[in-house]
Amino acid sequence: MTRRERFRLYASAHFTALADQPAADRRRGTVERQTRRATLSRLSRLAHHPRP
Repeated sequence: MTRRERFRLYASAHFTALADQPAADRRRGTVERQTRRATLSRLSRLAHHPRP
């Protein structure tokens, strides 16, 4: 499994709350999506050590 695949599993397990946003909030959606993408990409660059 590549590092990217491992991170996608990790992110899907830990960042589910960030993914679903109310539909009424589509106005600011783009900026928040960019911010979230930046945060996730920064996290993906960290060495990920899964908990035992």
